[in-house]
Amino acid sequence: MPPPSDPPLRLTLGVGVRQLAKAQTRQRVRDAARHLFVGRGFDDTTTQQVADEAQVAVGTLFQHASDKEDLLLLVVHELLTTAVQQASARGSSPDLLTDLTLMFGGLLEVCAALDQAARPAVRAQWFGTGPNARAVQWLHETFLDQVAARLERAQQAGQLTDGADARLLSRSLSGLYQGVLLDWLWTDDDLDAAVARLRAAFALQIIPLQTTAPEAPQ
Repeated sequence: MPPPSDPPLRLTLGVGVRQLAKAQTRQRVRDAARHLFVGRGFDDTTTQQVADEAQVAVGTLFQHASDKEDLLLLVVHELLTTAVQQASARGSSPDLLTDLTLMFGGLLEVCAALDQAARPAVRAQWFGTGPNARAVQWLHETFLDQVAARLERAQQAGQLTDGADARLLSRSLSGLYQGVLLDWLWTDDDLDAAVARLRAAFALQIIPLQTTAPEAPQ
């Protein structure tokens, strides 16, 4: 083992400390942005206020986001990462329609957690070009891959016709989800009502492709 004064070891330790400090600062920025965007509202929060709450300079914010909307997507990324991980960990049940509703329902829960910041977050996801926007878009693609994999398992189990293209169907379901999401955001219904509409929309797409009758929801 090299002595503590060994230059390569000092360099490695120094890099590790800097990376840890950067990660801690990023988390403080994310936490402050979430607290203010959700509590005050996106439009009523300034980047200076976020910087003050995170106890960093405004310039430091822009080491973690390209602009204010990208800062909001830094918050979205953390929430969406959890939703995608939960979708990946969820096992398959005999009821494909329920599984799909639960998977996409996790995305609705992300918007519910954002409260009054949900609408600007959706806009930022669609039109953002910063680093966090790209990271969120990558997570969405990962999520749709998981949906396609669930559809493929249903085909292998004989629950879904082999003629359906799983990847194309996953994107079709995503389009239905986006429609339900927009309707929900502008009608201010509760989350349960939005999930029920989501299931009904998916049923119109999935039931004609199923080889067995779906189970009634519990």
